Amino acid sequence: MKKYHLILITLLLSYSSYLFAQADKEKNVRECTLILESNFEVTGYSTVAGGDKKIPFLFEYKGDHAEKIETKGRLQHEILDLTNSSLQLKVNHFKSGNFIMDKDFYKMLKYKDYPQISVDFKQIGWHRNEDQKAEIIKLKISLDIAGVKKEYTFDIEPAEVQNRSFHFTSTQQINIRDFGLIPPKKMMGMVVVQDEVDIMIDLKGKLELND
Repeated sequence: MKKYHLILITLLLSYSSYLFAQADKEKNVRECTLILESNFEVTGYSTVAGGDKKIPFLFEYKGDHAEKIETKGRLQHEILDLTNSSLQLKVNHFKSGNFIMDKDFYKMLKYKDYPQISVDFKQIGWHRNEDQKAEIIKLKISLDIAGVKKEYTFDIEPAEVQNRSFHFTSTQQINIRDFGLIPPKKMMGMVVVQDEVDIMIDLKGKLELND
């Protein structure tokens, strides 16, 4: 009987320790509000058939990107998990300054069927690099392009972080074929658009801890 009592006491102590650990973990979680302001650019590259020199072309987002979006989140140990932080970008608000290039770009993105690109900010994490001298921000986002959703992590170093406010610019290369998109060919295939494009995000944010 004593043996069973010892087993029962051990189980109770283990469960109590688990509950205290969970309670301590919850104490470190803060509900918060994040106000974001963003800007986007897409840089593509083309080559002449038979050549290896990449010629860049830039599309800047000219829509209502400057409008602030307010999202809720949970902050724990310098990791901020976000909810309801989706931003809708209108495809035809990306402009290169060249009407024909814009038209080809919209066609490639299947604009008529998918007039918007969805950017979902999922998580922001603050870290230190290996020598502990510089702040690193990892931004996890989800991109929904032409009905296909992919997740990416942007690494930013250094970042401007002060008084729960931050501002950074980062670029991530993606392959447009991952979204089922086919790069256009011009001049009977003499000019070829590359599969990889660079997406630049310029993001400003302010974190407000809720009481």
